Amino acid sequence: MKKRLVLGLTLLLLFGFAQSQEPPKPKAPDQKAKTSQRGSEQSPIFVKTPRPSTQAERDYEAYEKHEKPENERWTTRATVALAGITLGLAIFTALLWNATRKLVTDAKDTAQRQLRAYVFYRPDLPIHIPNMNELHTTGVKFRIHNSGQTPAYDLRHVTLIGLRERSLSIVLHPVDFPEDGSRVALNPGMHSEQVMKTDLPYPQADIDRFRAGTHAVYIWGEARFRDTFGAPQWVRYAFQITGEGDASGNIQWCRYGNEAS
Repeated sequence: MKKRLVLGLTLLLLFGFAQSQEPPKPKAPDQKAKTSQRGSEQSPIFVKTPRPSTQAERDYEAYEKHEKPENERWTTRATVALAGITLGLAIFTALLWNATRKLVTDAKDTAQRQLRAYVFYRPDLPIHIPNMNELHTTGVKFRIHNSGQTPAYDLRHVTLIGLRERSLSIVLHPVDFPEDGSRVALNPGMHSEQVMKTDLPYPQADIDRFRAGTHAVYIWGEARFRDTFGAPQWVRYAFQITGEGDASGNIQWCRYGNEAS
């Protein structure tokens, strides 16, 4: 009886152990391995046989390797040279335009200088003053002359006379020019006369200074006009009457005070 029971337990244990030892299931194939086995160019399974190149392709490859870089270098050099030539041409054109403009401007200025009116003052003859006491009666006669080729329009002038200390570097005070004075037109080659007089005869003390040569009678003034081109012009003048030993004298140009536009 005991032998049967032991035999049964032994069979039961063997059956349970056999049931627990199941055969292993096959592993799922790796996805990457499947992918790598499809015959791609990277897989060593697949070998790509190169197609034989033609003569045209070999020529193009040689051109790409040797001739094309050299051609590109020459193209770059030619572009730079063309840019330099264009810049030089632009600079030359600008200089030529500036020279032409200056030539036209100079020609215009020259024509205006040649054709404009030129007004100047000069004492009328005789230039010798017989006596200072005659300055308030006979006075000194001046001529306003237009030596230009066109008229002087709206001509106005102011002239002053007075006894001043004699000096070569004397600078006479500016003329207070009235804007509401009379205006005349002076044609080319014509002149207008003006007589300058003192309001009163000079006193004996002034005559003595004149005779001593320390003082002189000065006549100065300014004229303004408009030339035929509409440009304003002006002329300033200054004379002196000097004498030593007597009351007579000669009219002379002053060193300063004679200028014009």
